Amino acid sequence: MASAEFFIRQKLLSTDNSFVTMPDKDLELGKCQCTDPEDDDSELPGLYHKLKKLFPIGSTVLYFPQEEGAKLLEPAVVLAVDDLDMSFTLRKLVRAVSVARAAQPNELLWTQEAIVLDCGTIDIIARRCYITVVRGGARPETPYDRGGIGDLFYLSGALGSEGDIAPLPQLGPEELREGWRLTDDLPKNKPALRGMDLFCGGGNFGRGLEEGGAVQMKWAVDFDKYPLHSYRANLNDLDATKLYLGSINNYLEDAICGRYSEEKGIPAKDQVDFISAGSPCQGFSLANNSRNSVGARRKQSLVCSLATAIDLYRPTYALLENVNGIATSRIRGGKEENTYTEMLCAIVGMGYQVQSFFCDAWSHGNCQSRTRLILAISKAGYKRLDRPPRSHQHGLVPKSQALYEAPNGLRFACREIGIPTPFPFPDTESCWGRLPNIGNGHVGLSIRYPDHISAGANDTTIRHLMAHVPRFMKHNTWRTAINTGRLHPVLHTFNLAGEKGNDNSRTYSRVHRNGLCRTITTTPTPQCSRTGRWMHPDQNRLLTIQEARIAQGYPDEDVLIGAPANKLHVIGNSVARGVSLALGIAAREAYLESFINEEDADQETVVETKGDPRAASTDGAGEPDVDIGALNGHAATAAAAAEQALQADAHKDAEEDACSRPAVRGDTDLTDLVLDELEGDGSVWAGEPGEDTFVGHKECDDGSKPNSLSDNEETNHV
Repeated sequence: MASAEFFIRQKLLSTDNSFVTMPDKDLELGKCQCTDPEDDDSELPGLYHKLKKLFPIGSTVLYFPQEEGAKLLEPAVVLAVDDLDMSFTLRKLVRAVSVARAAQPNELLWTQEAIVLDCGTIDIIARRCYITVVRGGARPETPYDRGGIGDLFYLSGALGSEGDIAPLPQLGPEELREGWRLTDDLPKNKPALRGMDLFCGGGNFGRGLEEGGAVQMKWAVDFDKYPLHSYRANLNDLDATKLYLGSINNYLEDAICGRYSEEKGIPAKDQVDFISAGSPCQGFSLANNSRNSVGARRKQSLVCSLATAIDLYRPTYALLENVNGIATSRIRGGKEENTYTEMLCAIVGMGYQVQSFFCDAWSHGNCQSRTRLILAISKAGYKRLDRPPRSHQHGLVPKSQALYEAPNGLRFACREIGIPTPFPFPDTESCWGRLPNIGNGHVGLSIRYPDHISAGANDTTIRHLMAHVPRFMKHNTWRTAINTGRLHPVLHTFNLAGEKGNDNSRTYSRVHRNGLCRTITTTPTPQCSRTGRWMHPDQNRLLTIQEARIAQGYPDEDVLIGAPANKLHVIGNSVARGVSLALGIAAREAYLESFINEEDADQETVVETKGDPRAASTDGAGEPDVDIGALNGHAATAAAAAEQALQADAHKDAEEDACSRPAVRGDTDLTDLVLDELEGDGSVWAGEPGEDTFVGHKECDDGSKPNSLSDNEETNHV
């Protein structure tokens, strides 16, 4: 190291613009991964040997059927492999819903039917899936009870000779390699990852990660008492997780100063393996017209808490979740700044592997138009935490979306489009159909679903107004009711000037029956011409707490503490449960497939560059002075000094006025980002032209601001 003039910390994969640990093989002459024929597993025979290694006999896989009209991936079991002709034989499994309409979408039946894939068709095997066995009509265990999120299925019976359901036979390991369960013990050399849940909110992020089977949240931090009470109410073991009610700044200050406390829930440096953070989005959301205010900037700064926690605890894995607006560039003090890219550079500088990607709530089984940016962080040398595969299809016309272009012209965090999934699009009708009809919601209470009530009461005028909003027209809005003469002038209620005079105004509009629920926020805003899609598709009322829970993926058995308004606040600030579960499963796979020596993982790859004129510089600009990625005192001190300098610059620039512009390229524009945050969607529904018409307005015409935010929401989720 002393004789080297440069060192390589990471390499950038141009396929997905992720920073990863550079393997030693890349430095071997003629053995570059991109040119070595032995590493080509996309063609035969490499493809066959790869699939054979990944999926031995009894493994469960997803494949794309060859039948005409097939749209979904189907589950199967590997029955046999043949080295002679490089073929696979799969046992078909039938979805129980094709026999019994009341069956769950991820419920399967065992069959005796097989399909042979020769060497020319083995590429239809897409990926692994997990299948467990449930007998006697019992309810499947979590997370197999989540409708297939994470490619999880369960076998409940067998297909009878007459097309009926027969008892499931006893199956040996060669017939079925059953999927993992939460009750299974992890390998001795892979203990559960001890997790820290920052900005934990009601726990939808942390519990979803736990349900992935490799993370156990030991510490949770939040500033708001209602979310933290809800978090505690759903703990299986009250002593297993320490809860901290207070500022994240005070929490990390105590940790940095070595004031560790088991009683307060402040762990020592070597005790944290996993960190999750759904940092406040208010300062980044393009839906917030006051995002350049002092309060919003303070919330922006809280994202640095994750970088501080990572630098302090050096976890194996970490996750950041936030709105797309975190990646917008801003001009401050005459120079361009981008919080997300600065955060990414800081994490890479610590020696971590990072990958950015979008996670859409509907792609993971939640019927909500909610798209969030994920920064997945993995310790050097460990298997990278990748984007989890989508389990559910996009809508009719999915929109391409990405953050920005790199200097090489490649786009970061592109939305995944065109890849088949095992489950169809989760519309509101399929997700809310089990709830009872409560009419206009003014009276009555559902015994089975106590949260099936609105967040607030409406007066007589508003109830009459909602009763006249059409249900089966092209635009099911208050404005359409006026244009068609359905609404008496007494019920016009709002000033028709400005945005509300536009035919595409969303004031008191209905959620699409065959589409997605709007993005759930902390407060209903049906009067807003941009975020007013809060009405039920058929019933004359606003969405209920229960419907918001389902859209966010909260299980029915989860408890939320507080009045209806408090519950909606917790729900709106949560991470969609389907997304967190999918990320938890991805973290499990990455962790269990990592076989490394931790000491080797912290070493940098050194490259001799003698003779390079850039290496002769003595002012420190040509090469780093220290190895920030290595765990040594000198590196930690230098990293801390660099962080303090960055924070001082940020504090100075924060005093200046700022303007912002989105860092978006290609076919994603400011309109898409604004609407993705306000109304969703990521998919354009047929018959919805003119949805992108409200760009550039500062506020709704009635003076209200969409998603108005209070300054005390410091540590709430996005």
